[in-house]
Amino acid sequence: MLKRFLLAVATVALCSSSMFAQDFFLSFDADALTTSTTLSASGSSTAYLFSREGFLTNGFDLVVSGSDGAVARFTDGEIFLTGEAPAPPFDILGPAERFDDESTVVTDTQIDFLAGAVTTDGIDGGSQFDPPVAGVGVLLGQFEFDTIGGGTSTFSLDFDPNNSPFGVTDENDAGIQDTTSLGSGITLTVTAVPEPTSAGLLAMGLIGLVARRRR
Repeated sequence: MLKRFLLAVATVALCSSSMFAQDFFLSFDADALTTSTTLSASGSSTAYLFSREGFLTNGFDLVVSGSDGAVARFTDGEIFLTGEAPAPPFDILGPAERFDDESTVVTDTQIDFLAGAVTTDGIDGGSQFDPPVAGVGVLLGQFEFDTIGGGTSTFSLDFDPNNSPFGVTDENDAGIQDTTSLGSGITLTVTAVPEPTSAGLLAMGLIGLVARRRR
């Protein structure tokens, strides 16, 4: 019995460590690591981009792709980082603006998160960012999507194939793509909403069942 308990503990620890070993990863929750969810069709929802706490990078070009546009379609995206203040003489313009929707390129099935030269210190959970989410990592951005029809779609994370030499850069702007690990993706399951005719038939059947039981 003790041996089985220790084996179970070791398995859980191994799974947890592997889940949080990714340098960049996605989640359906802004304050927890949620890799799968089930939603109804004809709705809207949000997913999130994280980096692990302690991972240091000065910029990235990452793409989120959806495997089935008939299940879910991307509608918007936003990066939450604060930009580096301009050097003189451009500092008269004031600190750089916070990145917004213009830092992402959105299509129905793909979102490109592009953040170059983020800060001189890079993304490391420093004071220039919101505090890291406890037990998860540093929240970098989010993207919205609409649920279209029943089925399953996987949201996967990859380097931009059109900008692969850049990929991810360290604090010295040196490419570190080959040594950066990405999460394996998150899974969305959408339950189809019954058509009006089908819903009506189901309702009539339920009424008939209740009436029969009363007899």
